[in-house]
Amino acid sequence: MPVHVAHVTATDTVRLVNSRYRTPLIPHNAESVVGTDPAMLTAWIDLANATNERVLYEHDQHTVTGAPSPILGVSFGPVLRAAFAHSPGADRGGARFNGPDPGHGAWYASSDTTGAIAEVMHHQGRFLTEARALDQDSVYDRYLADMNGTMVMIIAPEPVLLDADDYSASQQFADKIRADGHPAIHYPSVRSSGDNLACLVPAIVQNIRRDGQVTLQWRNGAWA
Repeated sequence: MPVHVAHVTATDTVRLVNSRYRTPLIPHNAESVVGTDPAMLTAWIDLANATNERVLYEHDQHTVTGAPSPILGVSFGPVLRAAFAHSPGADRGGARFNGPDPGHGAWYASSDTTGAIAEVMHHQGRFLTEARALDQDSVYDRYLADMNGTMVMIIAPEPVLLDADDYSASQQFADKIRADGHPAIHYPSVRSSGDNLACLVPAIVQNIRRDGQVTLQWRNGAWA
């Protein structure tokens, strides 16, 4: 398959991250276990975070192999690093351009908020449907970021690489792209009218900033 490469400048790309992943993480049952005493609550949170790979990764105490080195001088560096430590879709065999192995994730972003929401609703909706959840509110932090560099471009319709749910071919494609040293893949979204980016190395993701939150409501087994 021929690889098309072009220089891309993308500003204000959007990534949604569940707000519960902010550190320090507070276990959902903390108060029911230890009550509301501040000292006990702090000790319980510290104990939970001591074995949480996401938190350990952000503080460079993880056991993930192949993970990028600490990212210095970058706003929201821990958020960026976490995207590569915890491979998106690991419980389902990986995401479109990354497999399930820890330490080999990617920073996925959309050209606009509508596209980012569409991606989250698709994947989270599958999870909630399989869990037979009826009602749930999910709050996501909205992160904006800029990318400027040479990227692999998927422009023409590529049914194999852009299959709605089967990522086996696109993961193999991404493995080759990584091996060839390309930092990112720019491709049309299959769930919205915009474009998506899969950043395969942290260095191409710049100027990260948190820009509000998005709340998604799941009601009676469907998105409200």
